[in-house]
Amino acid sequence: MDRRDAYGPHEAEFNRNASAIRNKINGLQFLYGEKRKVSIRDIERQLDDLKSSLRYMENLVSSQPLDVARSLLPRQRACAADALKLQRELEHAILTEGQFPQRDDMRGANDIEVHEIDLRKNLLSGHERLIQTGNRLEGTVRVAQQTEEVGVDILLNLEQQREQLVRTHINLGGIDDNVTRSRRILRGMYRRVITNNIILVCIAIFLFVGIALVVWFKWIQHLIHKS
Repeated sequence: MDRRDAYGPHEAEFNRNASAIRNKINGLQFLYGEKRKVSIRDIERQLDDLKSSLRYMENLVSSQPLDVARSLLPRQRACAADALKLQRELEHAILTEGQFPQRDDMRGANDIEVHEIDLRKNLLSGHERLIQTGNRLEGTVRVAQQTEEVGVDILLNLEQQREQLVRTHINLGGIDDNVTRSRRILRGMYRRVITNNIILVCIAIFLFVGIALVVWFKWIQHLIHKS
């Protein structure tokens, strides 16, 4: 089975959950008062769960082989960008006033009007800080992504170099075997040369002795008898 298939179900579940959260965020404009607060808390909880799923997906990608991880990185980054976008959409929706209630609900709305005004002031005062933090986070994410790409390239290069070193080691082993065989052959040739030289010396001695005997019996002994 393709290792990318292990990532696919988690990605599909992430997209379904992100779509459900986005629908709830869009529905905040039709809520007011306590129902709006409850819905916001529920969306925040679901966003936390979505971020946990995103961290699991990041760990899953990092545990894959380098070639598989490199192909999955763009999909994982798209999910991370979608999660960040949902967080910003929620912040914007919180700062956006919902539709005014119908005439029958005006009495209940008046009871929480002061609290809503104070909450809106606090949210507005923190909105600029949230935007600045979000911009810094985006910059950090971009730097992390670039660093991750560089790290993946380095790991791929190191893996290729390791394979080259392994092949070189194998080739060196073959060369060492060839050198060993060559040494054996040279030793054998040296022994044969020594043996041939010994044989030649023995033949020369034998010939010398033979010639000496012939000379002795044929000329020297003949001269002795004449004397």
